[in-house]
Amino acid sequence: MVLSLREALNMGALKRAVLLTGEHGLDRPVEWVEVLETPDGARWVRPRSLVLTTFYSVKDDPQAQRTAVDQLISVGASGLAVALRPGVRLATEVWLPVAQAADFPVAQLPPDVAYWQVMAPVIEAVVAGRLRPAEGGVGLGSAPAATPAGPGGRSLQELIQELSLLLGGRPVAVATQDRSILASTVPILPPLRHAFAAALAQGEGQPGNCGGWRITTGDNGAWRTCWAYPIRVEHRLLGFLLLGFSEEPAGGDALTLKRGIASAALALANHRVTTEAAWRMQNELLVQLLSGQVHDDREVATDAAALGWSLGGSRVALVIELDLHPGVALAERVDSMRAAAEAVSGAFLERTGERRAPAGTFEGTVVSFPAVVSPRRGGEVDDLQREEATGAVVVQALKGSLGVPFRCGIGPPFRGVDKLRHSWTRARLALDIGKTVQPDRNLHLWDEIELFHIASVVADTDAARELHARIVEPLARYDADHQGKLLPTLEVLIRAGGNRSVAARHLYLHRGTVKYRVQRMVEVLGFDPLAPRMLPKVALGVALWRLGSRRFRHIGQADGCQF
Repeated sequence: MVLSLREALNMGALKRAVLLTGEHGLDRPVEWVEVLETPDGARWVRPRSLVLTTFYSVKDDPQAQRTAVDQLISVGASGLAVALRPGVRLATEVWLPVAQAADFPVAQLPPDVAYWQVMAPVIEAVVAGRLRPAEGGVGLGSAPAATPAGPGGRSLQELIQELSLLLGGRPVAVATQDRSILASTVPILPPLRHAFAAALAQGEGQPGNCGGWRITTGDNGAWRTCWAYPIRVEHRLLGFLLLGFSEEPAGGDALTLKRGIASAALALANHRVTTEAAWRMQNELLVQLLSGQVHDDREVATDAAALGWSLGGSRVALVIELDLHPGVALAERVDSMRAAAEAVSGAFLERTGERRAPAGTFEGTVVSFPAVVSPRRGGEVDDLQREEATGAVVVQALKGSLGVPFRCGIGPPFRGVDKLRHSWTRARLALDIGKTVQPDRNLHLWDEIELFHIASVVADTDAARELHARIVEPLARYDADHQGKLLPTLEVLIRAGGNRSVAARHLYLHRGTVKYRVQRMVEVLGFDPLAPRMLPKVALGVALWRLGSRRFRHIGQADGCQF
């Protein structure tokens, strides 16, 4: 059965939509639901998709809204549902005539409708309609739910347990399209997971008769030899069904297998809908929080609780930038950012007990607000140490789950939703400035970057030029003439609070070597740069040197300094 747009408009939250135009196009087929929230995302939309948007990314550009509608019509989208949002002007007078001329259906959703309320029922109907004609029904009872103890159905684990019993107790597992194991009737150890991932990624194995292929994973007990069957809906790969068989099922077992694959497809589709819906809800809430659209803390708490988030206690803002190749497709970018957000969101369970830290995307970066982690050490700890400990948890989580380089900025700790935006802007600055002054690091803390931010503000003033001439120029000239390292040593000493022993450890030098360099600095400058009254001025001067403002760049190049 093919779902039409007319039928879709009678499902879930779409019942509340108002049709603006395109009544004669309501018989168009709907094969998926997609969200459009990027300026040039319309050209990536699949044909016969119902498209949801707020036009937030082009809220002040009527012509861009018209271009998006033109592109949706040209790629063969089924229709467009526009959700009203505060601060977004829908320039219907510009683009609605385009839709009317093409008889392209456009519906308007109320402002309180969330994407998941539209996506879930429509995609479930699409998937169920595509599976049942092919297999004469799902075949293993009612449609399974994607979540444990889902309403009106069973979990994916319960589904494969039943399938395993029908196939004589043989091991069964389900993997997602990115090769991670969602459920298994027999424990799968990490080495075996890697073996599955490698074999599935390379497509290696002996082809079978039921649409799968045989994989040999080595000495892995019940999974030494197994069969992998792709699970697809409308040519979209959702995952794999894995069977621990030495021989491929035949006869009645083969029919049971096909029905099991159909049931797993519906379960995975529901899982994907749930994941995508939660992702959209997260991003909607982040947009509202960081754009200053939310003024009621109780409303925020209610929306956050629906996502399993908590915004109470002491928190920090994280801004994560992924270094993706320019040629990476939009869908892969979204998947990578979602993986980063999920990795950060789940990284704090052991340290804070928080099962789901707020995380999503905003302005092309991954943004999160986890609870502050205290370092596991005795005595008092300051905010900088807590930020470092929190950042270490994030870096460890991302290194273990991402295959792309990344950078992370961390803002100052805060309490209360009203301080959230302040911490986020500082985290963004820490990331942007940190890339310039600390290019060899992937973690940038606001407490370490704040001085560079101040330096960037005053860099082009007469006072900054005088400070540069008094502190940086003499040391830079000495380093150039004597192949010395006074300026880099002074920078480390400043971070160490003037402690020569700590600086020596960071520089991997003997303390006497650091002491000798400080003596040279005193001789060159004519004063002790580590004296309490001079240290703040010296720190600002060195920050100007490291920041490398354009006014000073020619001086640094002439003196042999690297800005």
